[in-house]
Amino acid sequence: MGRQVWTGLDGVRAIGVIAVVLYHASLGFSVNGYVGVDIFFALSGFLITWLLVAERERTGRVSISDFYARRGLRLLPALMVTLAMVSFLSIASERPGVILRGALASLLYVSNWWKFTGHDMPLLDHTWTLAIEEHFYLIWPLLVLLGSSRSRARRVPALVLGVALIVVMVLPWAPSVALVKGTYLRGVSILLGSLLAVGMYFRPPVGRTARLLGPLAGLSCVLLVAVTVTWVALPIRWMSGITSVPAWLTLVLVAASVAAPQSRVVRACPACPFAGSVGGPTGSTSITSPCSVC
Repeated sequence: MGRQVWTGLDGVRAIGVIAVVLYHASLGFSVNGYVGVDIFFALSGFLITWLLVAERERTGRVSISDFYARRGLRLLPALMVTLAMVSFLSIASERPGVILRGALASLLYVSNWWKFTGHDMPLLDHTWTLAIEEHFYLIWPLLVLLGSSRSRARRVPALVLGVALIVVMVLPWAPSVALVKGTYLRGVSILLGSLLAVGMYFRPPVGRTARLLGPLAGLSCVLLVAVTVTWVALPIRWMSGITSVPAWLTLVLVAASVAAPQSRVVRACPACPFAGSVGGPTGSTSITSPCSVC
């Protein structure tokens, strides 16, 4: 498919960055800002799956080892520096053991399980997002490889594994934002973004459908901002999982950025390019090289 730069996605990403920052600032008018993570997840799933599918179509294979090497090179340096700093700070704390155990859970990418079992993670609470994301990507590249095979013997296991993955991610529903961090429910946004990438790669919107994405993106952008910047806490059921309104709005913006990059709304999206380029766990949202997002 050649070199591709989707600068409109940086604007989508900026919305997620700003939402999360406002939420953690506890200013009161972004009580749903935690859904910025769902925006990051949807972008991550789309971009990484697009690269995996493109590699499969271009070379006839997916190099699992290269994929994990790129993920490691992108994530581990920053994570190691963070864990080293937190470990150093733990010396002066009143609970060094608690902090160090949390650091170990982060290093092993099991923060979500650690939190779900009731353990505290001072200074590292946010690493649950990395854990959920990496657990998904332990399985997803293999599914792409097997699912795209011409051999029925490979496609059937991929189908079974895919169904199992969806069941694990969708269940169980958690009753609060705090508890949902420990489940895979938030990871459904990654799956939705991944499925969008597969659909758009092989059946890209054209003609009237592509033109309609511009106005839809404008409406979705307004709704996404309205959902995240508000004093009204919306029900968790509509903010996570398969019924996540922010996730579906993000998918519309992503689809428009890719299929209708010249629309006015999409061209206006990179209004916050700095915030969109540096925030969140998934890296730059412009595909300029295979290493830019994974």
